[in-house]
Amino acid sequence: MEEDNYVEKMKRSRGKSSAILTRYIGDHDKYPDKFFCFFEGEDYKYYRTRIIQYLGIDDNEIFHYDCNGKKEVLKVYDDLLYYNGVKKIFFIDKDFDEDINKENLYQTECYSIENYYVMDTTLKNFLSTEFELNINDDNFIKCIDDYIKRRDEFNKLITTLNAYIYYMRNRDMRNPERIKLPDDKEILNKFVICIGVDKIESKDIENICDIKTILKDDREINEKEIVLLSNKFEKIDKKEEFYRGKFQIYFLKKFVSNLILQVNKNNYFKEYEKKITLDINSNTISFLSTYAYTSEKLKEFLIGLKKKYNR
Repeated sequence: MEEDNYVEKMKRSRGKSSAILTRYIGDHDKYPDKFFCFFEGEDYKYYRTRIIQYLGIDDNEIFHYDCNGKKEVLKVYDDLLYYNGVKKIFFIDKDFDEDINKENLYQTECYSIENYYVMDTTLKNFLSTEFELNINDDNFIKCIDDYIKRRDEFNKLITTLNAYIYYMRNRDMRNPERIKLPDDKEILNKFVICIGVDKIESKDIENICDIKTILKDDREINEKEIVLLSNKFEKIDKKEEFYRGKFQIYFLKKFVSNLILQVNKNNYFKEYEKKITLDINSNTISFLSTYAYTSEKLKEFLIGLKKKYNR
């Protein structure tokens, strides 16, 4: 019985700071000169090539840990704060939170790393490589133009949804029992019928109470405050950088999947014969990582660590 309880306890702690620290200590004891990188989740898929490039190191010099959330990354950070001489690096998303400035910690400027994937640069790189299109090609220009239009339409559609989630985070900030949001796909399927290269078909979400039901929020809300936030969000430029990143990835998958479908049916591009056999829905973050935008702030952060550790 005691052994069963121990196993269950270990299962519950998996991914939590205590379990991560145990793994880290064992790794550091054997390989003290390696780089130890801590992430919220599977973000290493995005950061890996950038860490290698800008730190000037090999893949085998990195130990990486999925901490299962920002809160756990920051717990590990505090636990390792006074471990001097260790090459430790921490990566977190900004979300809808305030900036966090700590040594050896990188925080995204946008909501999360997923937002880097929906920027214009990413699709341009993707079209140039996978579709073999030059930037002056009419098909290239048409696709980028349609992409920006559909992205703007999508973000207008989910403005109040993002405002509501922002409101929830602020309302529940000091409540240890935060409401866990439903799956992002489950949420957005209540808003969107289909996303195509030429149009977006959406459902009628009539009021804030509808969103409350979709988000399974059982707490009291201030509708006026949410409306004010929604009006404020509506005025934000580059919503694709500020809005919830997983919603942006949902849009990207739908758009690119429909693009491939229409191109292969000869319904979209002119005088284009290449067939595209890609499936970006499988492990999107890894597949599109090389095309995703890399911020100057991230480059400077990693180059600064390279100088610090005299690489």
